[in-house]
This record gives sequence, structure tokens and C-alpha cells, in this order.
Amino acid sequence: MAPRYWGTDQEDCFFVDSGLTYDGDPDSTFSGLDHLEGETVAILGDGAVFPTQTVTNGEITLPETVSVCHIGLPYTYKLKPMRMDQNMGGSTKGVIKKIANATISFYKTLNALQGDANTVRGFNWRKDEPYTSPPNLWTADQDAHVDIGFSTEDPFQIEGSDPLPATVRAIIPRVDITGS
Repeated sequence: MAPRYWGTDQEDCFFVDSGLTYDGDPDSTFSGLDHLEGETVAILGDGAVFPTQTVTNGEITLPETVSVCHIGLPYTYKLKPMRMDQNMGGSTKGVIKKIANATISFYKTLNALQGDANTVRGFNWRKDEPYTSPPNLWTADQDAHVDIGFSTEDPFQIEGSDPLPATVRAIIPRVDITGS
């Protein structure tokens, strides 16, 4: 698990498998993808996520031109933290509870989702960027309305599959308890 360093520019985020990078004059057609023939690929162009495409004849074509493009196999990451027991005048271990809300501290992250194994929800990643540009990588807290039901376990997870980084610094849950 080597540290990931992509520099400081969002357009340089390389989070695909078996991928290639184009860095040059603006273009919309990218070839040389023979090793990905017939595969569905994830695409990050100038820091924006493009819809997945299937490589045909070793190439793909985007709906607009970009100067920096990363193309490769997508992968899904999932963070499933251990049970989040708390000391609330006694331990919540074994108590029927639910995570009602959580504050999640992200570092240089974009497009992560939260929920349980059945239902995931997004966050509002856009701050004040114009809608003609992608949102910037997020380094701050996000509040999540979790609502995943009562259980002695915490089926909470953070996941994503866009070709962007995701680093979770902390998960601070607010727990509702029904009893033991």
C-alpha cells in the first residue's frame, strides 16, 4: 500500500487500473487502448469524470476536447469501519442502536458515497465552483444523514468507483439507542 501522490492538480489524479494518460493539445479521440479492447473504461479528463465507455478498435471518443486524460479500468473501493461503540454513560457494545448522522472528515476527496450495503447516498461536493467546471477536491467535513436502521452492528460504509481519490480522516457518528 504505497502512498499515492499525484501532485497538486486535480487533472493529474490517476485512479484507474491498467490505464494510460494523455497529456497534450486538446483532443477528444484517444487511441492506443488495444490492451483494453472491449472493456468498459473509466475516464478522467481535465479533472472531470466522464461517463464510462467501451473501448472499440483500441480507442474512445469524448463529447468534448480535453488536454489531460486518464483512461483505464474502474475499480470500486469500500471502507467498512469496525463497529463504532461509544461510551455514553456506559458502552454501546451489544446495544441495539443506529447511526442517525455522521460527520465524515475527508482529505482531497471527490464523489465518495455513504450508506450500507443496500443503499448509498452522495454528498454535495460543489462549493462555489462554476457549473461549467468540475468540483474541486474536498478537504473538509461532510455531514451525512445515515438512516440505516437499528442493529447491534453498524452496517455503515463509504464507497465509490469514479477515477478520483478518496481519503477518510475520521468518522464521527451520532448514535440513537433503543435499549440493550
